[in-house]
Amino acid sequence: MKKRETIIVIIAAAALLYGLLDYFVLSKESLKNDGDNITSELGDITAFAASSESALTGISSKTAFPDVDYLIAKAESPWPGDPFITHDPDESDETDETTAAVDEDMPVLAYTGFIQAGQKVMAIVNGMEYAPGEMLIDIGYTVHSITSSHVVLLTVSEKEIILQLQEN
Repeated sequence: MKKRETIIVIIAAAALLYGLLDYFVLSKESLKNDGDNITSELGDITAFAASSESALTGISSKTAFPDVDYLIAKAESPWPGDPFITHDPDESDETDETTAAVDEDMPVLAYTGFIQAGQKVMAIVNGMEYAPGEMLIDIGYTVHSITSSHVVLLTVSEKEIILQLQEN
């Protein structure tokens, strides 16, 4: 064994001996001291809890919070201007039925991309690339015009449908 290796082995053995001494001998003394400290702190906590409980029993909930009944009644009453309702509940649902009928007939369309190479412009609708004048597959709509923000489609009855660019 070389001199350098011998020194390393001696230092490792000394560290091992110190670790064993600290773990088995010195830690028992500190555990005894920690146990005494824990029991004294536990006694302090129980005394504090008992004094706090006796102080709180003298206070009634009516004197501490006189407006609790009013607040509960107000929260349970109907809200005239509920911010979570998107439409007026007093209105008839006729408009919802007509838009639902139109939405059922219209296929789901998503304009998700814009491609421009020189003068050629293409739109990505439902995952397929289309140029102006081409017909959408399986739908029958024709691409009328394409911009970077929207696509104008023409239905068979020459009705315009404008799709806004959906950025994810």
